Amino acid sequence: MADRRYTINAFTVKLEAPPEEASTGLIHSSSTAGIERSVDELLAFLESNDVHATFFISGEIAQSLPQTVARVRAAGHEIGMLSRRFHTPLDQLLRFREEVAATKERLEDLCGQEVIGYRSTPISSGWRSPAMLETLVQEGFLYSSSTYPKQSIAPALINAHVKAYRMVTESGTLWELPLTTWRPFGIGIPQVRTGGGTRLSALPAWVFARGVEGMNRHGEPAILYVHSWALDSNIHDYSSLPFRERLLTYGPRKETLEKLGAIFRMFRFGSIQEAFASRLTTESKRPTSSRRTSIVRADTE
Repeated sequence: MADRRYTINAFTVKLEAPPEEASTGLIHSSSTAGIERSVDELLAFLESNDVHATFFISGEIAQSLPQTVARVRAAGHEIGMLSRRFHTPLDQLLRFREEVAATKERLEDLCGQEVIGYRSTPISSGWRSPAMLETLVQEGFLYSSSTYPKQSIAPALINAHVKAYRMVTESGTLWELPLTTWRPFGIGIPQVRTGGGTRLSALPAWVFARGVEGMNRHGEPAILYVHSWALDSNIHDYSSLPFRERLLTYGPRKETLEKLGAIFRMFRFGSIQEAFASRLTTESKRPTSSRRTSIVRADTE
């Protein structure tokens, strides 16, 4: 059993436009002040807790607020890429390579270092297209943190993809680092998504602590995240959101930082590069002879 005091977990931030603007691909000038205010508050909070995080930043933010990207990097945090919301799967498939290449280049120009991490929007329970994985490897990404483990009662799938695993493509390999879940009964279902996000405003801190503790017990880092816009004190117009998302988003946002502070006091946190340093090596870029995408479980190595 691993000692949680010596396991570095990963804290991540989705730095993007507010929900009511995310689907448009544009950031209104009236929103920029709120985004910058949220980032300022979050940077101060992370510094006070001595935590370095991974900020997954959208192309819209990189284009509209380049100084914000530079400030995040200057504060010592890792920069990753956050994909935009596509209107349809076909739109995503057709425009994915163009968007990834342009956003990655923009972020690297702003932060002065290679961007190796990717997160999709929205976070899902699995990858849809091997071609998208191939694109990420070809563009130089070493890891993605874009999924939650799937719910399953099948014995063979109970622990499938709870831990980090490698996805092998013709061009090389890509680590997938799933967000944290908590299984109250140890195995199988139910499975509570304790990776953060809007659930930080809806669930008590001890639920997320159980998720982190469960991962650390097996020597695996947990991954949590927060939406940058969730820290904005201004009221947003969520009427365009689906009811389920609206219900979670309208939670007591003011308690989010208090909950994170409590979790930071119980466990060690850092960026994804810090938490998964032993896995994110140049070996991840090594080409393979595979002719199709396959999956290699990390815990079988």
